[in-house]
Amino acid sequence: MGRLVICAGDGAVQSSTNLALLRHGISLWIDVPLEIVARGVIEGQLPSPAVSSSSHPEVLTGLIAIYEEMKGGYATADAMISLQKVAGKLGYDEVDCVTIEDMALEALKEIEKLTRVKKMMEAAARPF
Repeated sequence: MGRLVICAGDGAVQSSTNLALLRHGISLWIDVPLEIVARGVIEGQLPSPAVSSSSHPEVLTGLIAIYEEMKGGYATADAMISLQKVAGKLGYDEVDCVTIEDMALEALKEIEKLTRVKKMMEAAARPF
């Protein structure tokens, strides 16, 4: 694989130019419930310059607004990795049981699948 972007953040899906550039590779949407993101923002584990309040309802409302604005860009990802689905797949009752390593392994599996598909499509497009 040539170029690799590990984390693009919200800014990557704000412009059509960035979205077009993302199409040259494989993009993944890591879907985490906004409740968990809000908790991370309040506890100082996740930065969110667009959300300046420390009250949970205000942070959650701000995150929902950001998500609604960005979801069209997120939807262009080649694959979505859902924290809730990974938890269910691993037999966890709570999403808090899912580790970063669990999510990374799921991301790697998706990248492997998508890489195989893209290579097959490229091979099929070549002249005989």
